[in-house]
Amino acid sequence: MTVVTEADVLRRVRALSGTPWQHAERLERALAAIVGETRRGARIELGIEITALRRRLAQLFGERHGWRHSRADFAPAVLARRGLYDGHGRRLGSWPVSLIDHPYFFRTSDRRAAGLAAHLYGPSPAMRTEIALWAPRNRLRAVFPNDFPSWWVPGGTSLCVYLPAEEADMPDGR
Repeated sequence: MTVVTEADVLRRVRALSGTPWQHAERLERALAAIVGETRRGARIELGIEITALRRRLAQLFGERHGWRHSRADFAPAVLARRGLYDGHGRRLGSWPVSLIDHPYFFRTSDRRAAGLAAHLYGPSPAMRTEIALWAPRNRLRAVFPNDFPSWWVPGGTSLCVYLPAEEADMPDGR
């Protein structure tokens, strides 16, 4: 039995070079290839490739904004105030799951909540309306950047980034 380790994925992440759009194209190809692959070893290799590409894209997105990808989630209230934690253990359960599909949490260098990148299928006009109503009620704003690819299913999901409401733009001015 072949065991895939975290070290295998990290080695692959470090070896990746190219632009976000090149990584997204490579991810699209790997996702398409794994669907029809029947050989166990090849499926494992493709799985490592997909995980590594997603992590590298999340790293690049975070670096672009001066953030780092956080494996720890946080509640909307924590993001709204750029906090560290909510102290009540609500965290992920307080986000509407339909509005944060495939979430990636980001923090500043001092570990404060900075943003949440979600990868939404569609999203439909109704979902965009729901986001537009929900975000301000939670002192957040949502942006749909078109200058960086979604790294869940490129071309099939859209990137939606939740930020504290008082931020006028994305940190790099977009």
